[in-house]
Amino acid sequence: MVDEKNLARIVILIAIAAVILIASFSGVGIFGKDKSISVSWDIAVTLLHNGEVEKVAADNGSIFMSLKNGKVVSTTEPYEGAIFDEIRKCADACKGIII
Repeated sequence: MVDEKNLARIVILIAIAAVILIASFSGVGIFGKDKSISVSWDIAVTLLHNGEVEKVAADNGSIFMSLKNGKVVSTTEPYEGAIFDEIRKCADACKGIII
């Protein structure tokens, strides 16, 4: 028999499992790629050099940048590895960026 205390724990666990399941199928991901704002490569580089970028993810030429203001922007690199070249160029403004 299940007492009230254990029933409450079971309900909480089911609720947590449901939230995890829904989140895993939502496609949001760590960078919110489906909700990103598309910008030109030049704008993305400007954001990078101005120190506005917190995280960067590269995916087959697509670049996703999580900004310090919470927004996510996406762009396409002009050549493979261009984002890493730009991060090296911007030195101090890019310190602490999570790749």
